[in-house]
Amino acid sequence: MLQDKNEVFKNYNDGRTIILTKSNMKRYNKQIGNYITIKTTRGNKDYKIVGSFDTMMEDGNMALVPKKYAKGDFKLYQCSSLDIKTYKDPEEMKNVLSKRFKTRRLTIETVAHQEEENKKQNDGMLLIIKAFPIMALIIGAFGVINNFVISFIERKRSLAVYASVGMSRHQTRKMLFVESLLIGLIGSLCGIAGGMLMIYIMPFMFDLANFPMELNYSSSVFGTSILLGVLITVVAAIVPSLKSSKLNIIEAIKYE
Repeated sequence: MLQDKNEVFKNYNDGRTIILTKSNMKRYNKQIGNYITIKTTRGNKDYKIVGSFDTMMEDGNMALVPKKYAKGDFKLYQCSSLDIKTYKDPEEMKNVLSKRFKTRRLTIETVAHQEEENKKQNDGMLLIIKAFPIMALIIGAFGVINNFVISFIERKRSLAVYASVGMSRHQTRKMLFVESLLIGLIGSLCGIAGGMLMIYIMPFMFDLANFPMELNYSSSVFGTSILLGVLITVVAAIVPSLKSSKLNIIEAIKYE
């Protein structure tokens, strides 16, 4: 509960009331004390909002109404599930109930098990999302290597001119290494800035999809990203560096 529980349930038992999830409060732009109109089997009914709560359900699309009005307005005379609060160990009570009702086809779960199953479902969905950055990293790595090779081919003539006026092969390799180092560093920092912007924007998109989720980031991931960005560009510069040591100045100057 996001408000005082005793106060909420005191008001909850006073008339046609409802307790909404936090996500539904945002979705319908409601506040405590407002009324929300719900289509029931007996027509449209106005329910007074007396409280709100968080839920582990991924879409948060649920609400609580008093039993009296659930039966009367929605004609729900038989429950589909039953929640039991126990002061004993939940797993122990699960075993006791399972043995007692073993002749009936009942599904008995603890809250801890429900949370675990819900987490597995969310992880399975997020695994697809996590796969995209890995694919982007692999594609980007090949793209960087390709760009460095093409850049070297286009700069053959310039490198030959530098060599003809006294630049040594060691200086050429050093220049290419410094370029790759700076490109990797600047690219990684720009990527981190874009990632932080996405972390800021995505929660609003999740809210619009009625899938509220908080996003957090780890500083260690950013550190790893910088190291990988620099490493990829430095590795990509190895081929041009080796090629530059075998560069024929006359042929390169004639190259167009």
